[in-house]
Amino acid sequence: MIFRKCAQKPAFQALNAFVNSKYCIAALAFLTLCSNVFGAELLIYTVVFLFGVYFVLFGRDLLPLAPAVMLMYVSPSVHNNPANNPDSIFYPANGLWLIIAYLIVFFTLVIVRICLRGGIKKFFAQKRAFALALLLLGATFLLGGLGSEYYAPHFILNIRYGALVFISLFVVYYILAATVDFKNVPKEYFAWCGVFLAITVSLEVLAVYLANGVIGINGKIHRLNIYTGWGVYNNMACMIVMGIPSAFYLAAIRKRGYLYNLLATALYIAVIFSNSRNGMLMGLVVYAVSALCLLIARPYKWKETFLLFGLYAAVLIGLLAFDWNGIAMLFSEIATIDFDDAGRIPDYIEGLEQFLDKPLFGNGFFSCTAFKWGEIAEQMTFLPKRWHNTYVQLLASCGLAGFVAYALHRFQTVKTMLKRRDIEAVFIGLSIFSLALLSLLDCHFFNIGPGLSYSVYLLFLERSAGENELHEAIKNRKKLLRRGKERKREVGYGSR
Repeated sequence: MIFRKCAQKPAFQALNAFVNSKYCIAALAFLTLCSNVFGAELLIYTVVFLFGVYFVLFGRDLLPLAPAVMLMYVSPSVHNNPANNPDSIFYPANGLWLIIAYLIVFFTLVIVRICLRGGIKKFFAQKRAFALALLLLGATFLLGGLGSEYYAPHFILNIRYGALVFISLFVVYYILAATVDFKNVPKEYFAWCGVFLAITVSLEVLAVYLANGVIGINGKIHRLNIYTGWGVYNNMACMIVMGIPSAFYLAAIRKRGYLYNLLATALYIAVIFSNSRNGMLMGLVVYAVSALCLLIARPYKWKETFLLFGLYAAVLIGLLAFDWNGIAMLFSEIATIDFDDAGRIPDYIEGLEQFLDKPLFGNGFFSCTAFKWGEIAEQMTFLPKRWHNTYVQLLASCGLAGFVAYALHRFQTVKTMLKRRDIEAVFIGLSIFSLALLSLLDCHFFNIGPGLSYSVYLLFLERSAGENELHEAIKNRKKLLRRGKERKREVGYGSR
C-alpha cells in the first residue's frame, strides 16, 4: 500500500513516465555498451538490478523488463567471455552467484507484486495466445532424447539446457502479457527496443574491430577475431538483423522517415562487417522485404525511398570503382570459404541420421559432435554443440514431437499476424520472420539471446495497442461511404 501511495506522487509519476519511454531504453542501451566495452558487468548489473527493484515496487507496470532482458544479454565483454577466460565472472567462483542472487531477488519481488496487484489466480487466468504451443515446445525440450542411448548419461545436462532455452522463449512473454497495461504503452515501443538493441550490437562490432585486431597488417578481415563476451560474428549479425524491420517501421510512421531508412541501411552495413555469411544473405532478404513493406504501407514515401536507394547505389558503385581490390582483400576470408568446407552439409546429414534413428523424441541436445565452443569448452557443459540449423536441431534433438510443437507455434504466429492486419503487426512479424530465416543456417532459436528478443516480439504481436488498426480503418471507411450514400439519397429526395 505504501508503495502505491508513493507512486502517485508527482515526482514518482514523472520518473515512471521516463521509465516507460524510449529514453529509458536508450539509457539501458548505453549501460549495456559500457558493460561490453569496459568489462564493467558487475557494476552495470548492480545498477540495472536497483533499477529493476524500483520499477517492480513503484512502476506503473513491468514494461521495462522487456528492453532490459534484450539488452542485458549482449552486455558481457570480451574479457569475460566464458569460452576463452577461466577467470570470467560468469563462473561461480568469480561472480556468477551474485548475478544469480540478483535474479532470485528480482523475480521474488515480481511474484510479490503479482500477488498484491490482482492476485495469482487472475495472473494465470489471463489468456495468452501463444502459451499452449510454447508449453508443448518446452515439454519436448525436456523430453528430448527419451529412449536414446544419450538420454541417461546426459539427463541433467539435457534438462538444464532445455529449461534454459524454454525460459528464454516463454517467461518474459508470459509475465508481461498479464502485467502490462498495453493501452498506455507507446505505439513505437517495440520498435525502439529492436532499434536500440541493433545499434548497441553494431557499436559492439565496431569496438571489436578496434580492440581485437580484426583487420590484419595485410588489410584482410580475420573474422575469427570477431567475437565478444556473449557470442561470435554469427550471433552478432542475428541480433542486428532482427532490428532492421524495426528501423523500417519507424521510417514508415515517423515524420522524418528517411533518417530511419538511413539507420536501417547502416545496420545492414554493420551486418556486412560482422563477416557473417548467413547474416549478409538472410539480412539482405529481410532488408529488401522490409523496404518493400514500407513502400506498400506508405506509398507516398516512394520518392524519398528511391532517392535514398539511388544514393546508396551511387556510393556503392563509387567505392567499388575507387578501390575494388582493397574491398576484395578486406572480405577475402569469407569469399574463400566454401559452404561445404565449413562442414554444414555433412553436419545436416549426420543430424538427420540421428533423427531417423530416434524419430519420436530424438537424441537430446548433447548428442551432437558438430561444433566446439572454445579452448576451455569442457567447462561450459550448459551449452551443447549444435547442428548449425534450427530445424535439423529440432529433429535430431527433440524428434517429431519437437518439430510438430514448433510447427504449431509457427502457425499461431502467422495466424495472429494475419488476424491483426495492421502495419505494426507486419513489421513485428518481419522481426520474427528474420529469426526463422537466419535459423536455416544456424541454431539461433537455441541461443538464449535471440529467444529473449523473440519473446518480446511475440508479446507485442499479440498484445500491442495497435491491434486491428487496418481493420478498424477499413470499417470506418465503409461507415463513411455508407453515410455518404445515405446523405445523397436524402438530398435527392428533398430536391424532388
